[in-house]
Amino acid sequence: MYEEVLEAIVKYLTENRHWDEAALKEDALFVEDLGGKSLDIAHLATYLEAEFDVDVPYMKFCKQKTLGEMAKFVEKAM
Repeated sequence: MYEEVLEAIVKYLTENRHWDEAALKEDALFVEDLGGKSLDIAHLATYLEAEFDVDVPYMKFCKQKTLGEMAKFVEKAM
């Protein structure tokens, strides 16, 4: 399930935020490496909630630093 969530994160960021897919690696830091903002995190959390029918609490989700950590967080919430 982890891989599915990670793929959904990459898909969302490339299709809806137009980020470079080559930069979207599992260990990429969302803010430091990718330049993500808190609003990007909020939109991503909302997308993942709808995509996987799971509650993704923003205040905990935003503490996840890498795309891999975000995927693991969502996987555990399922």
